[in-house]
Amino acid sequence: MIDTPKTLISLISLELVLDILVSRVREKYLKIGRWQNRK
Repeated sequence: MIDTPKTLISLISLELVLDILVSRVREKYLKIGRWQNRK
């Protein structure tokens, strides 16, 4: 067993960070889309 808990924790943290980044990017694109629709 090569540091299974550590790798699991790092993978989970990576997934959380990716989720946050994706949600932020989606919000930005949604805002941009709304702006384009208003024009």
